[in-house]
Amino acid sequence: MLDSLYDALREAAAFSLLVGGASFLIAPKGEVVRRRLGLLFASVGALFGLSALDTVVHVQEDLSNLIILPCILALSQALYEIALYLFGDTRKKKTPRRAFVIGAAWSTFLLLLPLLDYLGKTQVVKTSVEDSAGLGPFHLFTSLAAYGWPIAISATAARTGHFSLRDIPGRAPETRILIGGVLAYAAILLVIVAGTACGSIPVYRAGHSALELLTIAWFLFASARPDIFSLVRREIGEEHKKNLILGEDEARTIGERISRAAANPSVICHPGLDLRILGKLIKVPPYRLSIYFNTNLRTSFPSWINSIRIDFVQRRMRERPDLTILDIALEAGYSSKSSFNSHFSKNVGMSPSEYRRLVAEQASAR
Repeated sequence: MLDSLYDALREAAAFSLLVGGASFLIAPKGEVVRRRLGLLFASVGALFGLSALDTVVHVQEDLSNLIILPCILALSQALYEIALYLFGDTRKKKTPRRAFVIGAAWSTFLLLLPLLDYLGKTQVVKTSVEDSAGLGPFHLFTSLAAYGWPIAISATAARTGHFSLRDIPGRAPETRILIGGVLAYAAILLVIVAGTACGSIPVYRAGHSALELLTIAWFLFASARPDIFSLVRREIGEEHKKNLILGEDEARTIGERISRAAANPSVICHPGLDLRILGKLIKVPPYRLSIYFNTNLRTSFPSWINSIRIDFVQRRMRERPDLTILDIALEAGYSSKSSFNSHFSKNVGMSPSEYRRLVAEQASAR
């Protein structure tokens, strides 16, 4: 009885998502998210369909990978582009194409990897929970690693887009719905992983059935609320704008800490000093520092640190005429003579050698 219900649900989910996904795919070109959702639902439907077909006609593992891996690649690309949309699109238009090429290369690698089980005549290390087929080590790795790409590429999208994870407003209504859906998927996938790891068919099937029901629910929700993703994108964008504003107290605190850091030669002369290191030293998140430099000081961090370092070099030239210009430049944190000369000329209006002669003439005139 339970087996029949499990199979019936799997078949219904496969058919519903394949048909529903196809209906989304024919959306007008302007509705990018809807078309990507169509690709996502259709790919998941195909995976459910293959799983259902396996109970009737057992498909050999390597042949099923010819369907599974392209489907996972397609749903990964759909997830990536939906995430990019939510986080303000890409900074470079070629990014989705590059992500697809990397994903295709990874899928091809996983498709060929199981051949090593045959070449090495490896032993079975795990039995598949779904169809009780024996899996060699490379087959097992492929079956697990295939599902890592959707997770990795979705996380990457948050870093590629204009907005970031810290811009997600936890209390905005539409965003909370989306977050709830993501958390529900994560919980279900953990159940499936647990069932697979323990070899428990009931746990695995419970997780798989929950996954099918949740995906159908999301398809119905996306059909009823086609504007949900545009609303979430707007909410993230509004939160991003708020995060770009520093309060008076915060700006004053950051300014005081930066001033103390600028007065400490061991800090400003650190060769590898960047926003991350400076933020750690003065206990301010790097992105808040970046906002302070851009909005309050109206300059960039590289311009600020070069200005501070050049001031240090000028003082050292006056205080220690016995040191060479290169020695002082290295002491100030510069690793390249050409870079130092360029920054010095830009900030002072003359070359380091010209400035040293000027200092010497002023000293002799006293």
